[in-house]
Amino acid sequence: MSSKIKVALKVGIIQVNPQIGEVEKTVARVWNALEELEKKLNYDESLYPDLLVFPEFSLIGYHFESKEQIRPYAATGDMKNGPSYELAAKISKKFNCYTVIGMPEIYIDHNDNDREIFYNSSLMVNKEGEILYRYRKSFLYTQDYKWGCEENPEGYQNFDLEFKGKGTNLTTGEKNIDVTLKTGLGLCMDMSPYKFKSPFHDYEYSTWHLDHGTELMIFSMCWLHSSAFSEMSEQTAEEVIEDIEENLKLRNLPPIGSQGDFTFNLDNDDDIERIANPNTTKISYTNLKEPDMQNINYWILRFSPFVSMNIRQEVFDSGLVESQLNKPSQIRRSSYIGCTIEKPWGFEDKQAILLLANRCGIEQKCKVFAGSSNIMKFNGKYQETAYGMDSTNESVELLGGLTLGYEGILLRDVNITVNR
Repeated sequence: MSSKIKVALKVGIIQVNPQIGEVEKTVARVWNALEELEKKLNYDESLYPDLLVFPEFSLIGYHFESKEQIRPYAATGDMKNGPSYELAAKISKKFNCYTVIGMPEIYIDHNDNDREIFYNSSLMVNKEGEILYRYRKSFLYTQDYKWGCEENPEGYQNFDLEFKGKGTNLTTGEKNIDVTLKTGLGLCMDMSPYKFKSPFHDYEYSTWHLDHGTELMIFSMCWLHSSAFSEMSEQTAEEVIEDIEENLKLRNLPPIGSQGDFTFNLDNDDDIERIANPNTTKISYTNLKEPDMQNINYWILRFSPFVSMNIRQEVFDSGLVESQLNKPSQIRRSSYIGCTIEKPWGFEDKQAILLLANRCGIEQKCKVFAGSSNIMKFNGKYQETAYGMDSTNESVELLGGLTLGYEGILLRDVNITVNR
């Protein structure tokens, strides 16, 4: 007989603005922010997080152009060398929590003439400061290719993550039980269509994790704001730089945006105003103390398999699911937009948590990051009127977020009910 287990966690996200060549400054700011967090929690260890998550390339900046440029920042061997692991291990020991942090990795393939393989990786460090799990980015962004990054040959993955004493058996009433959550890590482009060429509605990352029963998804990113210059920009880099510089001058901020002015969001309020997708594809880099709702809504859209969608019954009844599952895809899948062969929505009456840790700030004067780190809960509640695949959809609970432009720490109590 299965039981329903309520899992009560405290999870946190640290949003930072790292710059290339300034690792020590970034580490110092992180420790200053964590010391301030302790003060705000009155040094009460019962209020400390069970899990802290950093963005992709958390300490080193992002826009590297070559292997030689990124090499000094890369972890090697057992991954225990370098500032990223060292910081994560110290934080985990201090707060008695799991810590997730992103960094580059150089792997030596002894089966291929000791060939160096560069990966964009994410580590989970346990409470003893030991590496519990390593994940390598599966889908690569254009910038990753510039420094020779390679795809994760194993693709998406998940694992069991234990939380001691955090569960309550709602069937028997037993409290303070140990519970494991099926957990998956992700890195930025993993959320997008493969090379921006795969069918949008394949939703590779979220489809894989729905199919594999993942209950806790931890996503680290260097996600760009729509005002950033990229290969797809309509403006030239010079025009983008001019707009950004003018905007920063109005706010008395340096060319890298805000740094050191941490915002703390610790009060457990659902403080995000739910709005539908804006009618424009480009939003100016303003309102830096508000979240970037354009990107938040896009992130929700990319997790559509976990979101209530009234069209699913029609898709299920049409027999389209089986034909779609027979089409080639970057992943092996047993669902399509959340529909399975057996039922219209495979996630109905289930729950999952999504942690989105994004960086903020500006690099190279025109690479603008979206910040807006966020904690979401997918509650599995079907709604016949669920039309919007955005923050207005009530099957998505926005538990709290950080701003577009400022470094900060987000801390939330999160409850999830799972079947065991």
